[in-house]
Amino acid sequence: QVINQPFQVSQIVRFDGCPAEETLCGNIGGVYWPETEIGGESRQPCPCGVSSTTFEDLDLVATRECRGDFETGAKWSSPECSNCNLTGVTRTLCELVNIDNGAQLASALVTVTDNAEELRTEDVALSADLLEVIPTSEVQGDERVTLDILGTVDQLASAPQESIRASQQNTNSSSRLLDILQTVTENVPLEENGTLQFFGESFGLQVQAVMVDPETPLVPDLP
Repeated sequence: QVINQPFQVSQIVRFDGCPAEETLCGNIGGVYWPETEIGGESRQPCPCGVSSTTFEDLDLVATRECRGDFETGAKWSSPECSNCNLTGVTRTLCELVNIDNGAQLASALVTVTDNAEELRTEDVALSADLLEVIPTSEVQGDERVTLDILGTVDQLASAPQESIRASQQNTNSSSRLLDILQTVTENVPLEENGTLQFFGESFGLQVQAVMVDPETPLVPDLP
């Protein structure tokens, strides 16, 4: 008697490289290393919350080689993390990604970037990242938030020229800051006939609410 037994074939995938793992790197946190083939090198951005992509753009990365051979087995080298030994300002900016309140984030940014001459390329880029996540709705309703954002942009504009140039070249930060200024000035929270003034080290502006008669054309008819 022949008994037909059902059977199932499973696909077996063999990987002889270095396994995925996480290690501490630099002075800010852990780095996740994905599976890597023998002889390969893994390059991962220095850990900085959601802004790690910015670090990758700036080539602030940690590296690690998968060594060994198919006879003795794969073995990870020690991580090379010298690029991830960040300054106190940069570490603080990385920590600000955990603030989900726009007003608190704007207040923290204007404080952290106060010493403009010490701001590095990554500080300018990270600050632009953080300013972009402040909701427009909070700017519209809070003059303090508006002034903190303007103050931060003013301080970033006073950073060393090399930091500004490199940040713009790699992360388009200067262009993004100009977009932020435009958004802020278009949403200044003003009462009827109210005025907001800001005068910083790098720029100044004055915005005034003007009541316009809807029946009066803004541009007079030409004869």
